[in-house]
Amino acid sequence: MPQKFLVIGNPVKHSLSPILHQAGYKELGLDATFSAYEVSDLAKEWDYLRGFQGFAVTMPWKQEIRKYLDSEEPAANAVGAVNTVTISGGLVSGGNTDIYGIAQAIRAASGRDHFARLAIIGGRASACSALAASGELGRPQVTAIARTLSGPGTIAAASAKLGVNVTYLPWRLTEKAQAAISEADLVISTVPSAAAAELTSGLKVSSQAVLLEAAYSDPQRPLSQTFAAQGATVVPGTDMLFYQALAQFQIMTGYQAPAKQMREALDQARRERGINA
Repeated sequence: MPQKFLVIGNPVKHSLSPILHQAGYKELGLDATFSAYEVSDLAKEWDYLRGFQGFAVTMPWKQEIRKYLDSEEPAANAVGAVNTVTISGGLVSGGNTDIYGIAQAIRAASGRDHFARLAIIGGRASACSALAASGELGRPQVTAIARTLSGPGTIAAASAKLGVNVTYLPWRLTEKAQAAISEADLVISTVPSAAAAELTSGLKVSSQAVLLEAAYSDPQRPLSQTFAAQGATVVPGTDMLFYQALAQFQIMTGYQAPAKQMREALDQARRERGINA
């Protein structure tokens, strides 16, 4: 019988994950399927999901999925966010490949692995993973800009577990937020592109700065455009998706992901959907 995998989220129809994973299965000749499944109520869908060998998790379920796990890898526990679930022998395990995906995407695109100042835009699951990834990027000084900064499942909770000092700026303090972004040599945005656009008016950044904007499906990404126009390095959100998928593929199947074929499938899908790098 074929192994069956999913990516769950809401919305999730835009996800490129099925294309990435299916390309890997095809190259290795694996009898497996991977599809997108929209979940509006995780509790109601849980019995159905347990019938799969595993699934990728995207928003808004990266934190709530944790209550259904039998075990959780240390990194996922520290950041309070899971994007990879495997089911074997009736036991449900959770992990986080977003941390690797973020760090590797930035290293590969910029050629750098050390930064002095990091501004994280957002305060929930992906922002927590970005904070953890900073440990692989030179442990820069971190400023977090978000509407919700404290409480369970927020970047403040993750910073306490990770032992990372963070300066917090409420979203409404636009001028201070923009100053933090301008001063950073690395910026990671984990919010929808339309939300990030609120911070772009008059924003000045260094040509030496690096931006990773995780959202990749939005046709207009004003924050990325603002950085690119000033000569900064912009890391596509699809690069984060690609690298986390390579790690996820191996966890789910036990095989090393065929990176070349998966990258080719991703690039073709990007072109077909008009997703700019």
